[in-house]
Amino acid sequence: VLGQDPASRTPLAWEVRHPCPPPEAASFGTDRRIARAEEEIRLWCEIVPEYDAMHELGARIPVECIQITAHEFRSDELSGRHMVPSYAAWLAGADLVPAYAFHRRMLQLLQWRTRGERWVLKAPSHLAALPALLAVYPDARIVQTHRDPLKVMASVASILYSTAFVRSDAVDVGQVLGWFTGETCRALLDAGSALRDDGRLPAEQVFDVRYAELMADPVATLAGLFDHFGIPFRAEAEQAMRRYLAAKPRGRHGLHRYAFEHTGFDPEAERTRFADYYERYGVAAEL
Repeated sequence: VLGQDPASRTPLAWEVRHPCPPPEAASFGTDRRIARAEEEIRLWCEIVPEYDAMHELGARIPVECIQITAHEFRSDELSGRHMVPSYAAWLAGADLVPAYAFHRRMLQLLQWRTRGERWVLKAPSHLAALPALLAVYPDARIVQTHRDPLKVMASVASILYSTAFVRSDAVDVGQVLGWFTGETCRALLDAGSALRDDGRLPAEQVFDVRYAELMADPVATLAGLFDHFGIPFRAEAEQAMRRYLAAKPRGRHGLHRYAFEHTGFDPEAERTRFADYYERYGVAAEL
């Protein structure tokens, strides 16, 4: 690795020793760093065995974009891993455009030898950062999944607690619940809807997916997505989807166990809070 001394501005040679083949000799199937990454990632699930049922992790499978934006220190990845209220408060008002600018550069680096048609990215945190995302990717196509917010709140609380527990055996349950309340969830949903209502997110750039429909018939739901965005739904794409679903049935790693009553929130008050959201997006109550 070639660096430079900030004081003298003269080049420095740093020797890096790692039992890996040179980049030109490594491939997706042979790079030894994959095994090392797998060991580090799978440590989460050794500490919290149920984590696979919540969010499967592995060196060869996709992960959320917040791991990229964390390199700009503006990411839910950091506030989710570590309970630092002052950082979470700062992040809530931070300019996220630099994080997405870095995100774009990272994707350019990752694709410099390929000619793929598009990136498919996923992170719930994008919902809170759509203005910044659209500033960097003005032609982005947004897919928003809709589910009963009461189920979402309970699920998120469970995941946040488990993520914090990976790093501490003294997790403040009340603080975890305070990270994603009904007020928080409603604010995120309203911000996304406001972008549509004022035209900053044109209708042709966004597609709504109801979680219940996705679970009932995923291939048909995705065919509708392709059609909305004008992307040909080729036979090989459908075959790949069906192979994926056959190899990864729901519940393969067990079920993510959580219950709304464990949050302590008032279910009737929360249903009232989200009444117009249920109606606008045709979301059915699950509890």
